[in-house]
Amino acid sequence: MVKLNFSQLRPRRGRGATRPISSVGQDGHKSVYSVSFLENVSYENYLKRLQRNYILWTKDEIFNLPVSHVPFEDLLGTEEGVLKTVKSLVDYGIAFVENVPADIKATEEAVVKLSHVQHTLFGGMWEFSDSMDHQDTAYTTGELGLHTDNTYFTEAAGLQVLHCLNHTGTGGMNMLVDGFKAAEILRASNPDAFSRLATTCLEAEYLEPGYHHTYTAPGIKLHPVTKQLEQIR
Repeated sequence: MVKLNFSQLRPRRGRGATRPISSVGQDGHKSVYSVSFLENVSYENYLKRLQRNYILWTKDEIFNLPVSHVPFEDLLGTEEGVLKTVKSLVDYGIAFVENVPADIKATEEAVVKLSHVQHTLFGGMWEFSDSMDHQDTAYTTGELGLHTDNTYFTEAAGLQVLHCLNHTGTGGMNMLVDGFKAAEILRASNPDAFSRLATTCLEAEYLEPGYHHTYTAPGIKLHPVTKQLEQIR
């Protein structure tokens, strides 16, 4: 077996046309490459393969997009139900599972069809109400503004599942926003502000008796190679 050090390879002469392309190395070895092969392995195409074609939306646009609404029975019983839900999550960042029984067991059955349950200080599968089990505004009856959860963890949750098991009174509606869309609008309208948020580290903290979590990172996380959005903290 001959070991090659590709960093030391230098072509002695070469010939190129539409296809193929041949190269003769300093040791006399001849290599022939098709143009399609070289295009496929080029760094530019590598970057394109890394990029994800997310479909971003505003509040007016989301209602005209085919976000999935998959029945609970289809999610549990069919591969198509799982694929439709996952595709919607990847494309739009949101999906709906309908007719889930109002109990924690059924909710967990739906969750594990899509991913594992991430355990945190709140538990694995967990319920919350206005009982103030934790010193968190989510455990109150007050309004919650638009926000990102888990910013005090090294890795915030990539997917959150919300299921109302019981509700009396008024209110309780969930507000959803496409943070990536907001960030891209900012990138286009105010590049300096976008750059500042993508490079300036901010500390997030969760503190209550028995728990103290902190993490410091930019508010906007970009892929180190493609510079595509990866996370809004």
